[in-house]
Amino acid sequence: MVAALWGGRLAESRVQANYDLISAAGEYVQVKYLANPLSDWTDEHTVRSIPGVDWYALVVYEAFAVTGHLAFPPDLTEIC
Repeated sequence: MVAALWGGRLAESRVQANYDLISAAGEYVQVKYLANPLSDWTDEHTVRSIPGVDWYALVVYEAFAVTGHLAFPPDLTEIC
């Protein structure tokens, strides 16, 4: 899903370290997800910078439906 949104292509190996896809602009993207029910969220997710990765994409699921897609740059200073 994220590769389609970014117009990118998946990494050659599904188990390689650091990135999951390469965007249409040639940027390396790590993709993670957070899944929770609609009420009483029980899980959380820590966003982190990864050396050599240009974007950290997070897909949010609520009650098995995608409710959001967030993308974070490697420098989180302005966000945090």
